[in-house]
Amino acid sequence: MDRVQIKTNSKYQLGGGIFKNSWLMALVIELVAGAVISAGSIIPVVGSILISGPIFYGKSKEYLKLARGERSAVDIGGLFDGFRDDFSGTFMIGLMT
Repeated sequence: MDRVQIKTNSKYQLGGGIFKNSWLMALVIELVAGAVISAGSIIPVVGSILISGPIFYGKSKEYLKLARGERSAVDIGGLFDGFRDDFSGTFMIGLMT
């Protein structure tokens, strides 16, 4: 196997490039989640406790979609699924952590 074949196989396995949609989506998810958690911590103690659990749930859900290769299903709105799906359960996750 020569260098050209190895390079072609590597690009195919990476999905066409290292810095494509997955990397950018992960960066955007982290920036938005960080901004929301920071904004929530303006209210002392209570704000960060109320917001952190649902946001971490949404982040985990979106990263799971990225890991499974469901790139078309990943969106920023999914970051707030913890508030829509099961707020009491995700709130308890944030409280326990």
